[in-house]
Amino acid sequence: MEIPELKKAIEAIKSVESCGIVTDGNDNIEEIHIVADFHRNPKQISRDIQSVLISRFNLDIDHKKISIAQLKDLNVEKNEDFRLKLKTIDYSVSGHKSEVRVILEKDEVAFEAMVQGSSTKFSTQRILSTAALKAAENFLEREDLFSFEDVKIVNIADCQVAVVSVVTIEDEREKRLFGCSCIDRDLNEAVVRATLNAINRKVAKYIEGN
Repeated sequence: MEIPELKKAIEAIKSVESCGIVTDGNDNIEEIHIVADFHRNPKQISRDIQSVLISRFNLDIDHKKISIAQLKDLNVEKNEDFRLKLKTIDYSVSGHKSEVRVILEKDEVAFEAMVQGSSTKFSTQRILSTAALKAAENFLEREDLFSFEDVKIVNIADCQVAVVSVVTIEDEREKRLFGCSCIDRDLNEAVVRATLNAINRKVAKYIEGN
């Protein structure tokens, strides 16, 4: 086993900036230390490392041996775009039931969630927002971070706007997050975009570990 080859393969993984490998006296890997940027979730990076090692070198490494330190790039402006972006909304109705699937995208990787509910107007908006929230939680690999609270359609400056309220827990207290999106043509899309507008800053903080 050539350690330089392993390091080269790992450092080719997206977001990995450098790699250090600690072995025992028999070249068995004891620890893998990674320095990465903030563009991807550490668990995604760790899984990619495991996949590369098993597929290219037939090495099955326990994820506990992989440590990842994420450092901010001082050359990147603070307002760098960490947003989850809307890729697809699938909406279907059967009788009194509706089903929504929302697919979000970050760095060309898709994260999706499906939610079912009543086909009433408000319920549809609720499950659209909830599906977007669950897809974001799938990206963060965490559960029950966000809860849909309310949605309103308001008129301002001759434009209809979807306004969504989301609740999260911060320092053991409820905190409301608000987002909005102009309704250009599709109300469903506006509701999802308003939901993402509400949570994207919070998602960025979770990525940074704050």
